[in-house]
Amino acid sequence: MKGPEHFVHYFLLVTLVLLLGIGIVVLKTVVTRPDLAPYNAPELNERYVFHATVVVPRMTHVYPQLLLSNAGVALFILIVPLYWAWIWWFRRDLLPLVLLLMQETVFVLVAALGHTSFIRAWAWYKTLPPGVVTTL
Repeated sequence: MKGPEHFVHYFLLVTLVLLLGIGIVVLKTVVTRPDLAPYNAPELNERYVFHATVVVPRMTHVYPQLLLSNAGVALFILIVPLYWAWIWWFRRDLLPLVLLLMQETVFVLVAALGHTSFIRAWAWYKTLPPGVVTTL
């Protein structure tokens, strides 16, 4: 089996972008901000108490909702274009049209599901710390 024609180029480009991102993070935190002091014990304890009492209990509600939302998106993206593949199976002359319809279907599903979940994501953003929202 032959690999993609420009795989090495794409792989090196992605690796370069990843290393550039790591370099920017190191530059922004370590090199340009050497005055950042490590947390002392009371500050670490306050952060622990905040996460244990606020973030973790909220995550028990947020994570299942997020998991089900993503599962719904994945299911629709997987199942609905298969409908168009069945049409192609029976009418092989419609391949260009079927490919276009599959792409449009995926775009509409992602846009619709993303639009309806935007309000929920905004509420999560307002109630959770920015690092947790970014991780989600």
